[in-house]
Order: sequence, then C-alpha cells, then structure tokens
Amino acid sequence: MTEQVFIKEEEHENQKQQQAEQDVQINETINASRTMIDNIRKNEEISNILAGHGYDEERLSEGLTLCDLTRQGFHQRGAALTAQYKASADLNGREKTARQMYADFRLLARGLFPDEPVRSELALTGKVPHDRTQFLGIARMSVDAARREPYASRFAEFGYDAGMLDQISTTLDALDDADSTQNNAIIDAVEATKNRDRAYAALTDWLKQFRRVATAALRQDPEKLKILEA
Repeated sequence: MTEQVFIKEEEHENQKQQQAEQDVQINETINASRTMIDNIRKNEEISNILAGHGYDEERLSEGLTLCDLTRQGFHQRGAALTAQYKASADLNGREKTARQMYADFRLLARGLFPDEPVRSELALTGKVPHDRTQFLGIARMSVDAARREPYASRFAEFGYDAGMLDQISTTLDALDDADSTQNNAIIDAVEATKNRDRAYAALTDWLKQFRRVATAALRQDPEKLKILEA
C-alpha cells in the first residue's frame, strides 16, 4: 500500500512539473511572438516587404490578437486551477471533520446499542465506507434514525440531543456542498485548459505559416532574417 501511494504522489509531482514546463513554454511563445511582431511593425522596410507577401498591418494584427487570446486563456486557466486547488483543500478539510464527527457518534452509538438488529436500523453495521457519497448516505441514515424514538431520548442522555444531531447534519451538508463545488471547479479547470490549448494551437499555426512566408521573403538578407529570432 505504501509503495502504491508513493507511486501516485510521484506521478502527481511529475504531472505538476510537466504542467509548469508547458506554462513556461507557452508564456515564452507569447512574449517572443509579440516582440517579433512589434519589431516588424517598427521596421518600415521589413514591414513593406512582408506586406507585399500578404502580411500587411491587418494580418500582423491578427497575430497580436492571437497572442492576447492565448494570454487570456493562460490566465483564465491559472485562475481555474487555483480555484480547483482551493476547492479540493476545502473539501478535504470538511471531509476530515465530518468523518471525525461521525466516528465519535458511531462509537458511542455502537456502545449504547450492542444488538445487531438495532445497529442495523441505526445504520451502524459494517465498516464506514471510504467512498464519499456512500459515507454521506450512511451517516445521514444514522443521524436520521437517531432522531426517532426509542433512540432519540437515549442519545440525548449521552450528549447527542437534537441540537448536536443538527450539528452533524450541518457538517454533512457542508461536505456535500464542498463536493459539488470541487466537481464544478474541476469542470471549469478542464474547460479553461481546452480554451487555452485551442488559443495556443491557433497562435502556433499562425506563427508557422508566418515564419515560412517571412523566411522566404527575407531570405536574401540574413540581417533582416534576424528579426524573426525574437
């Protein structure tokens, strides 16, 4: 089990490193592209040559627009990943609290009601599910059953009156809400990544064609070609 957990953590760290490297590459591409286009626009001679080969001011502006869209997608993805991280951290914290509250309740309940039929009615048999959805279901069944007689008065004697059971229910509801928030955050992060990747793909396609045309147009003057190295 320890080895499997280690492998998962190692894979997660590798994934984070790959994402960081990809972010650096995309950011460098955006910056380099903007610098190159700005330098071309400031150089009247090169601008005129490229305009004669189809890359006039309008087409150069298209490249800048693609840079802006890619940067926008880059930042939106970063914000979405941050929101996902916060949602996951909040979920983990709320799940830890909810499981501990239910564990305390369950320990007392099993001590108060040792008979299996009663434990079954209070949803106290078997192990507490590891799956979050199943855990919420079992915990709510236990709490709801504990509110009914002949169990409610017995629980109240040992500190689990209606108010305390309400606290557990509120904690379970908060966990359920946090689970939904995390799921939505994951969906948003995936969509933001797709949008960023589409914008970056459009930019790189534009750059490939532009560089082919510009290289052909400026091939007779190596000094002018250096403007494409930005």
